[in-house]
Amino acid sequence: MNFRFFSWELRHLRAEPTFVVVLLLLVALCSVAISNGASRLRAQQERQAAALAEMDTAAAATAELARKLDSGEATTPSFSDPRTAAGFAGRRMVAYTVKPTWALAALSVGQSDLYPSVHKLALNSRESALTAAEYENPQRLLIGSFDVAFVVIYIVPLLLLGLTYNLVAAERERGTLPLLLLQRGTVNHVAFGRGLFLGTLVLLALVVLLLAGLGLSGVLAQVSGAALFGWLAAAFFYGLFWVALAVFVASRGGGSATNAVVLAGAWLLFTIIVPSAVSVAVKAIYPVPSRMAYIDSQRVVTEESRNRQSQLLAAYFEDHPELASAETQAAVAAGTQANPRLIAHLGYQEQERLLAPVRARYTEQLERQQGLVDTLKFLSPALLAQSAFNQLSGTGMERHRDFQRQSSAFHDTLRDYFQPKIIAGEAFYDYDQVPRFSFDEEAAPARAARSATALWLVLAIATALLLAASLPGLRRYTPTAAAAEGV
Repeated sequence: MNFRFFSWELRHLRAEPTFVVVLLLLVALCSVAISNGASRLRAQQERQAAALAEMDTAAAATAELARKLDSGEATTPSFSDPRTAAGFAGRRMVAYTVKPTWALAALSVGQSDLYPSVHKLALNSRESALTAAEYENPQRLLIGSFDVAFVVIYIVPLLLLGLTYNLVAAERERGTLPLLLLQRGTVNHVAFGRGLFLGTLVLLALVVLLLAGLGLSGVLAQVSGAALFGWLAAAFFYGLFWVALAVFVASRGGGSATNAVVLAGAWLLFTIIVPSAVSVAVKAIYPVPSRMAYIDSQRVVTEESRNRQSQLLAAYFEDHPELASAETQAAVAAGTQANPRLIAHLGYQEQERLLAPVRARYTEQLERQQGLVDTLKFLSPALLAQSAFNQLSGTGMERHRDFQRQSSAFHDTLRDYFQPKIIAGEAFYDYDQVPRFSFDEEAAPARAARSATALWLVLAIATALLLAASLPGLRRYTPTAAAAEGV
């Protein structure tokens, strides 16, 4: 293989309109996908910034209201009085947990259209931090988001296969293979050279389009260099896998029509059938408890904790005798109403204790599902590529589950901060001292880069193995053998 071969291929491409059509399609599809992704990224970032600004605005407004209440310029019901810990935490406090969106989310939506990056917390309910869902058009969720990852995983393979399905068969069918082999030595040069040349041109065009699109949309300046390299490497080797598959099919000696059918079947198998089968198998093997069952458990637990108020109060004061006045102890002994704020707190604690096993089963099943998916994704290059894209874009389930865990822990922090004050009926003016959530993911980008690197290396190895497996079949083609076949 030499430069004359590539020069001949370039002349051939100039005379062949298919390559130009492929490039034009790639430009159009990438432009639309990047535009959609950049718009979604900006919308998410604006929503996150609005949530953070709302907390600051609410704190300032509450401080101003407290000043007016103190001076008699305003009045408010006692249950929403921000000068008490109960009134502020229960009625006035605005608390959000925010998962910052990574810039490469513009290329891969992943799970971000299902699970929100902003949770609004309520002091007496953990559910907002655990079960919140993004509001999205159901039709769009059914169809899926048109992002760059979709273009790379589903459409780019079709474009590559359309260019490479007849690497050798077309020359055989035209009767020009013997002449071609006399000029270029072996069919290895033809199949490998032409396939890799065409594939590399298309994939380099894809890389240039992505870089240009990210630059024009203003996203490129926000992107980590290592993450961007990993994303492009995964896309490049994923595309090369399909080129190598076309070379392997060509080495079997089939005709153009046969090769087209086989490669179309392979595309259908690896991008549609295997991922769908994995999804069905995972849900069947590790089914997640139904949402209705969880809601029913909540109802039962709430009723049970309400019926055990006196027992809960007695147990609490037994553990905290310093908090029990003589009047309170007498009220508990008589079974009459004691501190309602304390009763609410104890009821919440009891509900949390009883619901913990239900939540644990739900979380355990989700983790088992993800573990099985991580194992089965090696059955399909499409699953490998999607996993790499989601990890590098910060839109995968692992990062979201970490966000949920930290949101739940922060909810506990808020309760630990306010509950002693609420139970004691303390006045409250420290609006700027309320704990703020900060998503701790210092090691997440490096961890995602390492994991994604392992995945695109697997794609590279699979590509090399396919090319190596093509050699025995291609070696049987010589100028003499090709002429003997009647071509």
